[in-house]
Amino acid sequence: MTVEIEAVPNQDEMAKWLAEFDFGGNTELPSLRVEAVEALASSLSVSNIEELVCMAFRTKDKPSSEFMELFRSGLRTNDTEFPAYGNDREMEVLAGMTLYSVMVSSKVDMPAICALSIASASVGGARSHSMPFDLTGYAEASLRQISELNSRRPNLTRLADQHAAAILAIEAIPDPAPSSALIKAALTATVKAAQSGSTQINKMFSAAGKFMKQQDEELQILWWLLGSRAVEFNCDFSEIPEVSKPLVLAAELAGHIEILPGPISTESLLSRAGLNDGAKIAVSTVLGSTQEDWLNKMVSDVTISPVLQPIHFAIKRQLENGKGMEWVKGWANLVGLAEDLSVSPLNLAKQVYREKLLLKAYADGSKK
Repeated sequence: MTVEIEAVPNQDEMAKWLAEFDFGGNTELPSLRVEAVEALASSLSVSNIEELVCMAFRTKDKPSSEFMELFRSGLRTNDTEFPAYGNDREMEVLAGMTLYSVMVSSKVDMPAICALSIASASVGGARSHSMPFDLTGYAEASLRQISELNSRRPNLTRLADQHAAAILAIEAIPDPAPSSALIKAALTATVKAAQSGSTQINKMFSAAGKFMKQQDEELQILWWLLGSRAVEFNCDFSEIPEVSKPLVLAAELAGHIEILPGPISTESLLSRAGLNDGAKIAVSTVLGSTQEDWLNKMVSDVTISPVLQPIHFAIKRQLENGKGMEWVKGWANLVGLAEDLSVSPLNLAKQVYREKLLLKAYADGSKK
């Protein structure tokens, strides 16, 4: 199913996502639920995204009791009789709807972090959800849209004439004996025009600064690709052990990214670097064949989530248990994935790339 995030469902359409639930004949409750979800989405922090993902994907990792109470309290704002327990399925769907609402919000960075979290948690469809709508499809579409918007050159000629109202107010002063009220009105209009103009100019500089940063970022990525040299391994891309390439190239590409979710051409860049979407290989085989000291660098000094970073979590478990296969069963059980999880080199790299971006995003979010 192809999803276009631009086609944002209105409240009535979103309310239909709750059609499976019996609200005792109260036809207003679905719309009230949507309103509550949208209000919650506008007030959440970065750390709350993972807890919503846990709910939506029904993972073994559960949200904290504090967050669950926060979530239920938000839903009680327009329904004082919202259940305190016994409606797990409804909570699951409402969590998915909240994630969707975050993705279509305009809050800085949150839509990208939310979409990356959903896409990474799905592990290319290996981990599924039971939403009445295509949550993962919306996440993928949102990532494409955000990347496209970030790459667009800002239009710096759109500064409106902020002084028109001030000029009209000044021209309205009669000559030769202006009243103090008219002078005051003219001065007030002038101040407002100056303030509005200053705000618009600041927005223009901010947009231009972000665009230039994005251009510098993409330029560095192109030099990395053209140079085809892995910094950590200190060798040409072609000299990296074939089985380790998805991890190494994904980690290096993610290291160049500051503006989430990175360029829309990520898959093309990884493909050009030498990764293909052909024969699948088991994740456990990749990890078991990669240098242990390099794997240690991948997971040192970071807080890893089995929900959002299952591949990094696998690395951590292997390092804790040794290179054999004994760790695989426990890891698979904890993260809710198959023991023999296998993916193409390109898709494994894309997964690791997203996980690396999320590790930084959540670390930065916890500092705010």
